[in-house]
Amino acid sequence: MDTSLSPSWLRALVLQSGFLDAYAKAEPYSPEFLKKISGYLDEAGRELWSQLKRGFHSPSDELTLRNAWALAAADPLLGSAVWRSAVPLAERGELPSRDLEKLRTSLLEAKDWRGWLRPIIDRACEASPQIANAEEFTPTLRLRYALAEVTRERLDAVACVDCLREEKRCSRFARQRELSGALRAAKRRSLPIGMMSKQQFFALPVMERLVISTDDFLLQELIDVGAAERATLKTSVDNDSAARRTIRAQLAALIRSSSPYSRTNRNPREGLRLEDKHITAFNKGSERIELGAIDADLRKEFGRRLKTWISTPRSSDGIWIPLSGHAISLIRSICPGTRLPRYLGLAAPDITYRLIDGTLSPKGFRADDLKLLQKSWSDHDRTLLARCGLINVLDKLELAVASTVFPDVVQEADAHGSVVAKQSLSELVKRELCLTEAIQLLAENKCVSLRGALKDAIESGSEKWIEVCHPHFGTDLVKGIYSEPSYRTANALLAFLARESEIKDLGRYRAQLAQSIGLGLTKLRKTGKRSAIGSDAARDLKDFERWVKLGQAYVKSFDGANQLLATALGTKEVLELLKGLGTKHQLSEHLERTLSNENEIDKLYRYRLAHADSGPDLLYILQARPALVVALRPNAAEKLKPDNSVAGTAARVLCFRREPKRLKNLAEVSGELRLRKSVALACSLLQETARDRGYLELTVLLGTRNIRRLAAVLAAMDRDAATGNKLHALYHQYELPKKSGGTRTVSTPDALLKKVQRAILACIVDPLGAHPAAHGFVKGRSIVSNAALHVGSPVVSNCDIARCFPSVRWSLVLGALRRDLGDTLSPAAVSLLVDICTLEGGLPIGAPTSPALLNRVLLKTDELLSAAAEKRGCRYSRYADDLTFSGDHRAVELLGVARRTLAQIGLELDTKKTNIYRRGRRQIVTGLVVNDRVSIPRRLRRRMRAAVHAVEQGKAPTWHGQDEAITSLKGRVAYLRSVNRAEGEKLLRRLQNSGEAGGD
Repeated sequence: MDTSLSPSWLRALVLQSGFLDAYAKAEPYSPEFLKKISGYLDEAGRELWSQLKRGFHSPSDELTLRNAWALAAADPLLGSAVWRSAVPLAERGELPSRDLEKLRTSLLEAKDWRGWLRPIIDRACEASPQIANAEEFTPTLRLRYALAEVTRERLDAVACVDCLREEKRCSRFARQRELSGALRAAKRRSLPIGMMSKQQFFALPVMERLVISTDDFLLQELIDVGAAERATLKTSVDNDSAARRTIRAQLAALIRSSSPYSRTNRNPREGLRLEDKHITAFNKGSERIELGAIDADLRKEFGRRLKTWISTPRSSDGIWIPLSGHAISLIRSICPGTRLPRYLGLAAPDITYRLIDGTLSPKGFRADDLKLLQKSWSDHDRTLLARCGLINVLDKLELAVASTVFPDVVQEADAHGSVVAKQSLSELVKRELCLTEAIQLLAENKCVSLRGALKDAIESGSEKWIEVCHPHFGTDLVKGIYSEPSYRTANALLAFLARESEIKDLGRYRAQLAQSIGLGLTKLRKTGKRSAIGSDAARDLKDFERWVKLGQAYVKSFDGANQLLATALGTKEVLELLKGLGTKHQLSEHLERTLSNENEIDKLYRYRLAHADSGPDLLYILQARPALVVALRPNAAEKLKPDNSVAGTAARVLCFRREPKRLKNLAEVSGELRLRKSVALACSLLQETARDRGYLELTVLLGTRNIRRLAAVLAAMDRDAATGNKLHALYHQYELPKKSGGTRTVSTPDALLKKVQRAILACIVDPLGAHPAAHGFVKGRSIVSNAALHVGSPVVSNCDIARCFPSVRWSLVLGALRRDLGDTLSPAAVSLLVDICTLEGGLPIGAPTSPALLNRVLLKTDELLSAAAEKRGCRYSRYADDLTFSGDHRAVELLGVARRTLAQIGLELDTKKTNIYRRGRRQIVTGLVVNDRVSIPRRLRRRMRAAVHAVEQGKAPTWHGQDEAITSLKGRVAYLRSVNRAEGEKLLRRLQNSGEAGGD
């Protein structure tokens, strides 16, 4: 399926097919409406299905339906359309109707299913669709169906007009057209018509009256009045409509004239301002405007906008000017129910006294009004408000007045966050005023703003405040003032501690200062250079060194400083101090004993790891914290002292675990024996599933010369590929014809991978050996030894494993090697080993390791089949995928045993290659005759003699009618010599003595 296909594409297709157009084509008043709409929907369904077939390019209708349903399941409209398009196919038997019914059920049970979709998914639907609120249709179509619904049994004029009011997006002419259509349909069906009275007509809004009165047919059929009254009624409606247009135009003009902003550049946060000229203009207009003529629609349209006029009464220079009573009553008459603030009609001094006596609350003021009042208040008003504690309504406060109400200033700054109170408090503290009041307030409550102001004063070097607050250092009284001291404050505190005779609670002071130094160091961050954030000192390296020297001076001041700093400081801050004190300082030991957070302990060990100077020290740290091995980098080995011990070499192995070139140089220097011991020690610190551990273990087994080759092969692995197919890019595949017909896929590894596989074969797999019954690819055994075991047997039965090598899956190879190498190699190493030797999830035909791995995978199978053959007095042997049983008639039974045994590991026999040879006919085992002795079939020997004779006669040798090279013929003769030495040597001498053979 095309990836560009999406639900939006399907929606466009459904709309284009005409599903929604069917509702517009069908006449809802017609008796055959449901039949016609069903036909239109069938046409749309056929069109949609043809579009779906072209869009999905699916080979079958069932797959097209599945793909379409996957896109449409979340949308009821799309799902209904897809269902309708597939119904005809189900009726013809081309689609399973049971699956289609499941789709229909799931559609009907959806939470957001809409009733107007019923005709699409129900051909027998008898109810008219309800599309009144469906946004998919035009307002005119929604009005048509709404009128059809209310005029189903009786046409009621009032109900029809209610439908018109609900669809206000329709134009007046569209309303007239649809209402006329409904009325004519009712007349055709002879439905009773309920007309409205004249009183009901005049109770309608002007627009609905206009719709009816401008159409003579509607006026005659819907209004219960005589012919003489219709002209008068029509004239009255025209007059009301003209009056309404006049009122609307005058209100709109007044709105435009009162706005100081243009239509395109209006600030929505600013309200319209009602000024005297606007009130005068409206008063003149009100003499001609009957306020009662403003209907509900006009009030709804202009009421909210007129309400914004009274946002703030002010003069042109921004001074508070109260609204007149006439203006307020005028606004209330236009906007009934409007609640106006009581202070709008009061002058600024009156508002001041109302605030003082509690008649008005500051919370009831709007922000814009309060700004105007603040500009209008005199200094006397501000003083009165401040002394009454109403600082939060002021924009400024004189310092002399603020000092007399210092507690109120602090409370307003804390409780309400008053900007005036905070500025006044900061200025009072800066000028070192109200010291006694400040200490008293600190002892009584939190005083957050006061603490902040005092902290700023102390850090700026105010001697009076330092003298007042230092005696309370470390207590709740000045909590927060010294929480994050600057360098100047911390240095002053350290000097204060030097006066031990004057300090009663010295231990508390020392602990608090240790915490302060830690907090000061915490603010330092390395962003290209060290900086002390939040202090007045310069943000550079010199300032950082001053902080470190301050901490070091504290450590050297008394014996218990190390423990206090280790307890109070974080790991990072202690490590910063250790850079000046040395990594073996007692502070490090104290820190390790006091830490309980694993993250902090990890930071400490990382620091030690980064500053380790020898291989054994590095290894000792890693043994205590093995997880830090991932933090090791090759450059860490450059800091280590020369060391040829096993521990020192192991440390370098861990550093070079991902640097094959340097690892090989290390192996050449240390030697194979020491490398083995070092790698074993290094791997004990790596997780068993770690890829690095697997690589190191394999390098030890494969030898020094294969270190870089193995690393290159592992680097070529595609880690996102499936298991057993991670080295697909390093294989070249081609097809070879089989003798039995068809082709065999041969996968040849490239030169680098083949060298690694040969090393694995020689160093790891071959030493594991094979079962005695296995004769293929085992040193000292061959097809001759495999056939000799069955010479002279009454019955010889043999079978072949179907697609043997590709069928030996990755999991089978992994299980076999874990069984054989699990005690010496980690799971990661075994997994890497299997990935190197497998392709496409199995053993590749063409890899050097595949035959030997097959012998290890079938080891348990060979044991079971050997035991089964021995129990029946028979013999069993296997050459690669060729299994042979010999003995009496029970040798045939062993074929079933072999089939069941191989099935347990996912392998099966090739029925086309299963043979039973009884005495009296030629018995063949792996291509050799075993009736009385092991020999090559007579027909094959004759062909060889004929080919040699042709060479002696000076002719080109042939085989199966095709010319054959001399080298190929020599190979066939050598094969004959391996079975029958005398006859093979005779032919070989004839071939060598012939002139053609000598020339070749």
